[in-house]
Amino acid sequence: MIYLSSKPLPTTAVKKIAHIHQTLINGRNSFTLSPKDKSSDTVILYLHGGAFTVNFTRPHWSFIKDLLQEKHCSVVAPDFPLLPDYDYKPRLDMVYEVYTKLLETTANKNIVLMGDSSGGNMALVLAQLLHENHKPAPAQIILLSPWLDVSMSNPVLKTELPSDPMLSYQSAIKVGKAHAGPADTKFYQVSPLYGTLKDIGRISIFTGTHDILNPDARELKKRAREQQVHLNYFEYHSMIHAWMLFDLPESQLVKKQIASLLKVPLA
Repeated sequence: MIYLSSKPLPTTAVKKIAHIHQTLINGRNSFTLSPKDKSSDTVILYLHGGAFTVNFTRPHWSFIKDLLQEKHCSVVAPDFPLLPDYDYKPRLDMVYEVYTKLLETTANKNIVLMGDSSGGNMALVLAQLLHENHKPAPAQIILLSPWLDVSMSNPVLKTELPSDPMLSYQSAIKVGKAHAGPADTKFYQVSPLYGTLKDIGRISIFTGTHDILNPDARELKKRAREQQVHLNYFEYHSMIHAWMLFDLPESQLVKKQIASLLKVPLA
């Protein structure tokens, strides 16, 4: 499993193009970034990946910069608590609080939940928890190489494990158990593959065939069909885990597809 160096604060490149408002929520930083030139009504609550163990990295801030600069969205980026000190519950509590505070200033029809890898896990869990608690749903949920099932129990992984330099199957099992803490690894707030997809917001997922999380992305597509929920499914041949965060031609295509999703009326 590859770990990139942590960059817990917005980079200089982000500061050049965005107004940054930093607040404390549940004792942790949450950054609200707004484009300096012009901004739309859309606000993206972005939850970063890193296997629940790594903070923001430079690729995360670069991706957020593109959202600010090219899509003219505002972005809320919480620095949620991580392993090994915290299991899933404090992370979920913080992002839930971030979302409810965001509702005080932003209509839910203008909110997009977005996350990569473990952040995609949290984005989908958050939408499911909001539905369970009868809170206004976000307009969209955009999942980038999401980690949907931390139990890593998909039988395909036993026989057809994709070749992915970004992730290790055995390491993912250990981290998944730590993330769950005392909870079952198939509890939906830990593994959103097992939660409802109905009435939680419009869902889009990006996955690569060389990502070891790809079999569960396909399973999510299947479950959406079974629940009669439309899901925008984008699968890229030969792409590894979280490729869209890096400087690749296919990454640029993902960003264009995200831009098209954001142009769709959110109401």
